[in-house]
Amino acid sequence: RLDQPIDARHINVVFSKSRAPGLLVRREDGTEVAVHNEDDPVAVAERTAEKIELGEEGILVLFGMGLGYLPKALLSNMKDGHALIIYEADLGIFRAALEQTDLTDLLESKRVKVLVGKEVRLEPWFYHFLIKFGGRLQAIQYHPAFKVDPETYEQKLHQEFLPFVNATGLNITTITVFGRLFAQNVVEAIPEVVNTPGVNCLKG
Repeated sequence: RLDQPIDARHINVVFSKSRAPGLLVRREDGTEVAVHNEDDPVAVAERTAEKIELGEEGILVLFGMGLGYLPKALLSNMKDGHALIIYEADLGIFRAALEQTDLTDLLESKRVKVLVGKEVRLEPWFYHFLIKFGGRLQAIQYHPAFKVDPETYEQKLHQEFLPFVNATGLNITTITVFGRLFAQNVVEAIPEVVNTPGVNCLKG
């Protein structure tokens, strides 16, 4: 993806008072959005990560990453029972993050997946991470990203994330309530299953 031509004319790298790089992103209507704090974006990201209740386990889904300060802070606070899915809609912003920030820890971690681009589907990775790590899904909205591209991020949140969480919650509740009965019925049906010829005998 990064070897392909990337239009980054709408992205400007600026420097905060702490000299940490930040981004100014020009929207389609011509207005600019500051993607990071103008004083000290690293410290603000670390304070934000501290305020997020992680629990003992679960999967964090971060919508928008900027230059990577917040996901780096989240990763440093995560325990063994946590995993992180990062979604960034703008490939130009992701390339700027690679150029301006050391993302080695994020990219090398087996508990982190970075998904980039408006067309990428998130649901398969939600499912994959639930199977692999367990716990619950928790959405974290990086608000500057929603200001830059509200249509894309709102769609990903409301049309992919929330329906998946609702469906998963229903399945878990169903298994919790009826799981023992399901298992009992399966065991009791084993003789019938073994002695039944199957649907092939109905062919034609």
